[in-house]
Amino acid sequence: MTLTLFSYPYVYLPVSARLAGLPASLEESARGLGRSPGAVFRTVVLPQATGAVWAGSLLVFLYVVSDFGAVSLLRVDTLTTRIDSARLFDPTTALALGLLLGVVALTVVAAERGVARRRLHTEVGASGRPALRTPLGRWKPLATAFVGAVVGVALVAPLAVLGHWTWRGFRGDGRAGPGLELGSLVSPTLRTAGVAVVAAVVTVAVVLPVAYLTTRYRSRAGGPVNALVVGGFALPGLVIALALVFWVLQAPVVSGLYQTLPLLVFAYVVHFGAQAMRASQVAVSGVPRRVEDAARSLGAGRLRRLATVEIPLMLPGLAAGAGLVLLSTMKELPATLYLAPIGFETLATRIWGATADGFLAEAGLLSLALVAISGILTWLLTIRRMERL
Repeated sequence: MTLTLFSYPYVYLPVSARLAGLPASLEESARGLGRSPGAVFRTVVLPQATGAVWAGSLLVFLYVVSDFGAVSLLRVDTLTTRIDSARLFDPTTALALGLLLGVVALTVVAAERGVARRRLHTEVGASGRPALRTPLGRWKPLATAFVGAVVGVALVAPLAVLGHWTWRGFRGDGRAGPGLELGSLVSPTLRTAGVAVVAAVVTVAVVLPVAYLTTRYRSRAGGPVNALVVGGFALPGLVIALALVFWVLQAPVVSGLYQTLPLLVFAYVVHFGAQAMRASQVAVSGVPRRVEDAARSLGAGRLRRLATVEIPLMLPGLAAGAGLVLLSTMKELPATLYLAPIGFETLATRIWGATADGFLAEAGLLSLALVAISGILTWLLTIRRMERL
């Protein structure tokens, strides 16, 4: 239930976007031919949304199969927890389980690409008219109650529990832990925000050329590189962290990078690059070619066109991709635990440690701080820019 409530936006967002772009003429034509609303949904709406449903479901699978933080805190035995427990005393088993997890994830990535190719042939593009909106009628109270229940269980209830733990800690009634002070939040909060912003900016800068290769120039190299970027998201963060640890320790040239911020940011880019890739591709494809041609005819070079014409037009889409990477980086646990410098604590690692020690009040305060800083940075980076459009 926890993983479902946390990951359902991966399905909700693409499906809602597809339904919003569905031409109203399709449903109106079916109704004009005498079909009932239920038949219209089954034969017109659902086939058009199936691609988005499958794509979102595959994203959920990739996230859940690689999750470490939730399953470890809830004491659920999965491949990721087995890899973590065996990495020190039985590294051979850890590597074998990591390979198995990677094969499963990459198989799902291949399936996602096949679904995407089929979806290109079955979906119908939206027209200039808005999507058809159907009044819910007597179903409106039930639908409202369902949406309210989801928001209440997924957002309001967790925040209430965290607030209750924190309040009990300040009153001295709960297991507060040694660090339950507002001043103790400053250092991990600044570290979390700083490394997340750096990772988001670097990730967008890395995937932007790939987005150009796959959308604007249709390069043959774009497909394989895009598959590698998506494969990084398919691989669990724990497997990526362990692979990087093995790589830097076995290679004398880069051994000095172990437990440094550049290696940590590199792990974030590898793991979350796919989240910025799709937003960057949409942003690149949204730049009109006539604008670029006009700038070229006025004598603007490649770099000048990119800096003064294309980047400003792509900025909202790039900011959306950076926002996804930022949020994922702030809550990433395995890579931060294994690759961060000694003493470099983030809010995620502090929450994990406080929960493992049973200091629920400290975990509640740290979690509230993580939610607050995530909301502030998301608004500054993404929502504020979208509101200006």
